[in-house]
Amino acid sequence: MITQSPPYFRADIDLGLQGVQGRELHRLRIDGPRTEFAVRTGMRVVVVQADPDYLVPHDSPDRAADVDAIAPLGEAMKATRAGSGFTEAAIASLRVAAQPVHAFIRDALLAGEAFDRGAWETARTHVDAALASRAHLPETVPALYYTQAVLAGRRGDRALLERAAREAIEADGRLAAPTGWSLAARELLDENAVTTPRR
Repeated sequence: MITQSPPYFRADIDLGLQGVQGRELHRLRIDGPRTEFAVRTGMRVVVVQADPDYLVPHDSPDRAADVDAIAPLGEAMKATRAGSGFTEAAIASLRVAAQPVHAFIRDALLAGEAFDRGAWETARTHVDAALASRAHLPETVPALYYTQAVLAGRRGDRALLERAAREAIEADGRLAAPTGWSLAARELLDENAVTTPRR
C-alpha cells in the first residue's frame, strides 16, 4: 500500500522490486490517500521501492537527509554569486555544519584544492581523513581513492597505490551510474604494470 498526504495527486509511477536475482520495474497508478497493489513476480522480493528513480517529486527520509547533507553547498553557491570563490565558500560553510557528512565533504574539497596546487602532503592528509570518515557521499569515493593511489605513487608506495586503485574500481562499480574514475584507476594500474581483471 502507498499512502499520500494532502493535497493528493494522480500519477503513474514505477514500482521497483529488488531481489537476489535482479530488479523488476512495474507501472502503478496512484490516486488519492491510499493505493493498494499486488504484483506477481518470479523472484523472492527483498526491497519494494515506489518511484525508485524519483521521477515524481516526493519527500522521503533518505531524500531529506541528502538535501541536509548538501545544504551548505547551496550556501556556498549564494556566496559565489556574490563574488566569493566556490571552494573557499564551501569549506567555510562546511566548517560550521554539524553532520558527519559535512566533515567528509570538507576534507574532500580540501584534498582537491591541495592537490591542484601541488601540496601533496596536505592533499594526502585530507584524502585519508575523508576516506576514514564514518559518513560518505558514495559518488565522491572513487575519486578520493584514485587520488590516494596517485599520491601513493608519488611517494613510491606501490602497495598503497595498488590497494587504493582497486578500491576506486570497486567503489565505482557499486554506483548505479559509475563516475568513470575506475577507468583512470585501471590506467594507473597499467602504467605501474599491475595486472587487474577487466570487467
